[in-house]
This record gives sequence, C-alpha cells and structure tokens, in this order.
Amino acid sequence: MDMATAAQPGVFRFADAPGLMRLLLRNLALNVVTLGFYRFWARTHLRRHIWGRIEVAGDPLEYTGTGGELFKGFLIALAVLLPLFTLYGIAEAVLPQDEVSIAVRSALFYGVLGILFLVAVFRARRYRLSRTMWRGIRFGQDGSAGRYIVGSCLWALATALTLSLALPWWRMWEQRLLMNATLFGDRRFECDARGGPMFKYWLVVLVTLGLGYVWYRVREARHVAAHTRLGAASFASTMRARVVYGRGLLFALVFLPIAVGLWFGVSAGLFEEIALTGSINAVAWMLASTAVLAILFLVLQSLLIWPLFYIPIFRHVCATLAVDRLDVLADTAQSSLAVSTSGEGLADAFDVGFG
Repeated sequence: MDMATAAQPGVFRFADAPGLMRLLLRNLALNVVTLGFYRFWARTHLRRHIWGRIEVAGDPLEYTGTGGELFKGFLIALAVLLPLFTLYGIAEAVLPQDEVSIAVRSALFYGVLGILFLVAVFRARRYRLSRTMWRGIRFGQDGSAGRYIVGSCLWALATALTLSLALPWWRMWEQRLLMNATLFGDRRFECDARGGPMFKYWLVVLVTLGLGYVWYRVREARHVAAHTRLGAASFASTMRARVVYGRGLLFALVFLPIAVGLWFGVSAGLFEEIALTGSINAVAWMLASTAVLAILFLVLQSLLIWPLFYIPIFRHVCATLAVDRLDVLADTAQSSLAVSTSGEGLADAFDVGFG
C-alpha cells in the first residue's frame, strides 16, 4: 500500500497563537539584563510556546521542562569541560612545541570534543522527548549513547574516505537508530529508511556545489516519514523544498539590508573621524562600536528569524505530515521509562538544541 495515499492529512496542525514577538522581546531584555544567565528560562518559555502550537488531532503538545533543569545540566557540563580545557592549556604550556607533539595534542583534544558533541546530541534529544507530552502521554528515548558515538565516528570516517559519497547511508543509519529508540508512551517508533534511495539525490547536492542541500534534506525527511511506523500507524510527508528556500530568501531580504545599513552607517562616520583626526580614541571607539553592531545584528536575527523563517516552516511541516491510524495514538499507555532530573548540559555548551 502507498503510505502517501493511505495516510490522512490534516491530523497535524501548527495553530496560530499571539504573543510570540512579546515573548522574544521579553527573553531578549532579560538576557541582556542578566548577561545571558536567563537563557535557560528563555529557552524553556519559547519551547512551551512552540510546543503548545503544535496540535495532533486537535490537541496540543505540551513541554514540561524547566529552566532550572537546563541550568543544572549546564553546571554538569561545566564540570566536564572546564577540566578538559584546563588540561589542554597546561599541556600547551609544558609539553614540547614541535609539530608532531602539537598534532598529537590537537588530535586528542578535538577528538574528545567531538565525542562530547555526540553525547550532547544524544542526551539533548532524549531530554526534549522526555519533556514532551500529548494527551498526558509522555514521549521518551532509550538506546545506547555508546552505540551512537561509535557508529557516528565510523560513518564519519567512511564519509571522509569516500569524499562524502557515503553520507546518505550515514544519515539513514542515524535516523534508524534514533527513531527506533524513540517511544510514545509504551509504544516504540520503528524506522527502516535506507541510504540507497537517497544516493541519487545526494549526487545533485554535489553537482550543484551544495546549493541543493536544503532540497536534499527535504527529500530525506519525506523518505524517513514514509518509512516510519508507530505500531500499526504509518506516516507520510509531502513537504516542499521551495517553501524552505523561499522563507530563507525572505529572511535574507529583510535582515541583510537592515544589518548592512547599520554597519555602514556607523562605520562611515567613524572612518571619517579617524581620517580627519587620526585619534587613537576614535580607533578604540570604532572597535567598540563594531562589537556593539555585532550584538545588534544578533538581536535583529533573534527577533526576525522566528516569525519570518522558523514559524512558517513549522506550519508547513505540520500541514504536510499525515498519519493513517489515529486510534493507535489514542490507545497508548504511559511509559515506565525513568526521567532524568537534569537538562541538556553539554548540548547548551555546544549550542546544540532547539530554542
């Protein structure tokens, strides 16, 4: 049976809800006042807003995580990363500085960072799922982080040795592993997506020198959806790459003129003063103003990217995702899987995650 025709559209919906810009402005103001310390709670409030707009059969998802959990996870990450960076700094200071020694130290240091990054990805996904509920039933993730780390390293090596040709198989292996470790209550998702059908699409990315990457990822998402099941329920997606490209272009057309205008407006006046006076104070002022402009760019980006890019993409993903057996979702019992009491930790340190 063709899953795309069997699955029912309209089950998933991204609902309209006011208050996003007010929330973004409040989070931004509190982050500025607290010098970024508020970001754990800002991320939590944003997730609750977004999760609450995603409806399945008329009922919204619920995000139950807290800012305190994310902060606790961040402290745990610091306990891991600070000794690592300290040891690397000591090694740089006391060990020989010949090329071989530097290469070995760098390989070990960045290898450990790479492993920690993979741990962050796995744990962050597990945390977000454990804090996501629908009709009172919690999502979850089990599985082995060690298997994910070892497999990712081996596939990364294979992808490098084949000059990226193995990437579709790596991506599908990762999707199978993660989806097969995903739970909704007492039911487990099953995914049998394979890399072979995606290879021809990856060749398009290579031929277009990367311009077709978004198109490839959309095809990949559709392939994974069509090969994912939850018990007797199957899924399908008709997501379109042109929507993602269009929204990205719209964001760029709005954001870049504002950012470039601010940059040249301030820089032109400063360069003129330096040319006329040669003052070192003007140079310092220019450097300080450049830093301020960079912060302004980040502020503009954080306020514009949600309404112009992320929200329309979420709406499109929900509108084009379908499922054929709602009764399977309704007939699900709560999972007995243990829930951690700390947040994403390393994911925050590596800037991995959502929101």
